[in-house]
Amino acid sequence: MRKEEKTLFRDEVLDAKKEGLLGQCLLIPPLRFKYFTGAIVTFVVVVCVFLCSFDYQRKESVKGYVCPDKGVTKIFSFTPGVFERIHVRNGDRVVKDEPLFSVYSDNYIGESGFVLEGLGATLLQERLNLEKKVAKLEEFRKSEKKRLEDKIASSRDELVHLEDQRKLYLESQDMAEKTQNDYKVLVEKKLISQARYLRYHESYLEKKKQLLKIDQQLLQGRSQLSDYQAELAQIDNSVDQRTADVQHQLHEIDQRILRNQADKRQVIKAPRSGVVTGIQVSEGAPSGLKTPLAAIIPEGSTMQAVIYVPSRAIGFIKPGQSVKLRYEAFPFQRFGLYGGEILDIAKSLYAPNELTHDPLGVQEPVYKVVVQLDQQFVFAYGEKYPLESGILLEADIVLDKRTLWEWLLDPLYSLQGRV
Repeated sequence: MRKEEKTLFRDEVLDAKKEGLLGQCLLIPPLRFKYFTGAIVTFVVVVCVFLCSFDYQRKESVKGYVCPDKGVTKIFSFTPGVFERIHVRNGDRVVKDEPLFSVYSDNYIGESGFVLEGLGATLLQERLNLEKKVAKLEEFRKSEKKRLEDKIASSRDELVHLEDQRKLYLESQDMAEKTQNDYKVLVEKKLISQARYLRYHESYLEKKKQLLKIDQQLLQGRSQLSDYQAELAQIDNSVDQRTADVQHQLHEIDQRILRNQADKRQVIKAPRSGVVTGIQVSEGAPSGLKTPLAAIIPEGSTMQAVIYVPSRAIGFIKPGQSVKLRYEAFPFQRFGLYGGEILDIAKSLYAPNELTHDPLGVQEPVYKVVVQLDQQFVFAYGEKYPLESGILLEADIVLDKRTLWEWLLDPLYSLQGRV
């Protein structure tokens, strides 16, 4: 057993000192303090529940546009001119190489580098010159044949005349030869002088010489007649050959004229099968080279959203994240927000001048992000309106989602991560 401790005062004295002279003091708080304490406790409990139950989403708002997942084919005209005919309308389904537009142009510069209008006039002038050349060849044929026929007739007349002369000279020669022979007998009989005989002999030789000259003229005349006849026989062949050459040139000119006419009418065809949309031209309107005439959405395409995310917001974005979309054509205050899911994120950063299709006019480097849409239409006024390619939109990307309590403790989490 523990021994009792000895004190200076008795226990009764100590117990008497514990009580005051006036007895125990009781403090009774006012009633409003209870209500105030209860309100504070309730407020603290509500705040704790609010911080632990409700969450806060950190979002990034970016811009983008709607486009088909298989892309859009823009149709351009490479021929300045006037639209002669438009073969399709918005919403028509076309197949590859189906005619879309017909353009007529007088000033189109073809492969040869000549303006077609001037080229056509030049070709027509060349054709006219060739036709004149054919006509001149026919005139040459007629005039040359007439000239040769006249030459042949003249040669024949001259030959007839020479034949007549030859007969006369032949008779004269025979008579001179006979006279010479008679006088030769007389000379041998010494009935006449030798000198007289020589005169008749010279006369005979002269007649013979003239006859030889006429024979030579006849030979030359017959040769010339043969040349004329041969030339007359060849004139048709020669002119026909030259005419055939000109006709061949005419055929080539006609082919070039036809090609020139065909080049004036350019038919713009569909480069792929799909649905025609966004026709911006009408018949009779001039065609430009830089403005797209229409667009073709490939068959079986579904609409998706392409958004441009700046580098400051790309760090926490990943495929599968939800996106809330606001279409400019359908104000969200009246038609609500529409959902989507990130499908693909570009691995490289695009400078503004590197974007091939930028309807937004991006002014800073961005990442290209593809969003799969939850639905392909907008429900408005009791109807479904299909989403069209090119509709601009704003997208809210949820970067992080935490409770308010976690956001308050975020500095501690960050500090712990650094440690």
